[in-house]
Amino acid sequence: MKGRILAKGAPVGHAKLFLVPVGREDPEALRPRATTSSDGSFVISTYASGDGAPVGEYAVGITWRGPHNQASAKDANPAIGAEESGKDFGKDEGRFDLFKNRYRDPKSSGIKIKVDAAPTVVPDIDLK
Repeated sequence: MKGRILAKGAPVGHAKLFLVPVGREDPEALRPRATTSSDGSFVISTYASGDGAPVGEYAVGITWRGPHNQASAKDANPAIGAEESGKDFGKDEGRFDLFKNRYRDPKSSGIKIKVDAAPTVVPDIDLK
C-alpha cells in the first residue's frame, strides 16, 4: 500500500502517518504506519517493512515536523504559511507539528483510506 502526501500541491517530506481501523477500538492493536520520503511518497508497514495494512477502512493521523536538521519550516516546504518560515528546527526535540495538529488525531483529521485485498495505491492526500 503506497501513496503520497502533499501540502498545497507541494510534497511533504518526513511526515509520519498512522492508520486506525474505523469501528475497531483496540488500544493494543498494531497501527499501520509510514514516514514520507522527501518527495512525499510513503509505503505503509504493519508487521514488516512495506507489508501494507490489513483489509479494512482506516482513519488517518498525520504529523509533520520536517527534516531533523532543517534550518526553517520554509526550507521543508515553501507551501506553508509565512508565519512559520523563520522558526528554527535545528534539534529534533521540541519541534512542533507544521500542520499545527490539524491532522494529528485520526478521529478528527477527516482523512480516511480503504484497503482492499488487491494492492492499494492511495490517491494523493493534498492537505490545505
